[in-house]
Amino acid sequence: MLSRLGRFTVRRRKLVLAGTALFLIAAAVFGSGVSDRRVLEDVGAP
Repeated sequence: MLSRLGRFTVRRRKLVLAGTALFLIAAAVFGSGVSDRRVLEDVGAP
């Protein structure tokens, strides 16, 4: 199974790199939106 994945990755390396770049961009956009909506609550000392 890993040999098939390796062959696919080597044969279509530009597609894999483009997919990785798109994933990283989408993760950055989603991550920045999550951090903007995050609310830090003041938790009192126990």
